[in-house]
Amino acid sequence: MNARKKLDKLCKEQLCNEVKTYDEALDFLREFTCVYDKCKSDKEYVPGLSHYDFMYWVNPIREAFAKNNYIKAVEKLIDTYMEQNDYLFQSRVKVSIMILLRQYVNSERENDEQRYLCEQSE
Repeated sequence: MNARKKLDKLCKEQLCNEVKTYDEALDFLREFTCVYDKCKSDKEYVPGLSHYDFMYWVNPIREAFAKNNYIKAVEKLIDTYMEQNDYLFQSRVKVSIMILLRQYVNSERENDEQRYLCEQSE
């Protein structure tokens, strides 16, 4: 299976799983970036994937993790990651994405707790 199909399959599986914890989100991000890094040197594709191709893969990530005001932030970080060749810069961007994912997961957890408290008080 080539890298593009692997990434597409990975994203679709993730959407079906509906990740709820930060650890799960982090595992998915590690797996995605690992496949993406391998894909960059794939001879079937021009080194350094095109913006169009990468956005095709980013959309499922946005749907899986980025809600409300996190959408643009995650999109921008991944765009930036895609454009960088410097490994250290890529690492900083990955850390930023992880922080956003953690914030998103925490905000979802708080929303769940508030919904639960409201249901209990009724």
